Amino acid sequence: MKLGIGIGYSGGQLALPMERILLAEKLGYDSLWTAEAYGSDALTPLAYIAALTKHIRLVLPSERDRVKFKLFS
Repeated sequence: MKLGIGIGYSGGQLALPMERILLAEKLGYDSLWTAEAYGSDALTPLAYIAALTKHIRLVLPSERDRVKFKLFS
């Protein structure tokens, strides 16, 4: 069985639950999914998380963001 974790964010400031994300990676979770809504950016939080993690698979929530990611990679 593979396990994933989803994170959400809202409000005027982005506050990622990094303790929970790092614990999920330590416990062997396979993937992390970010939230997506009109006007919010999924790439910036994923870039930050990628800098602090080593093994967990980071997943973009939509096809539109996959295209954006390819443009910036």
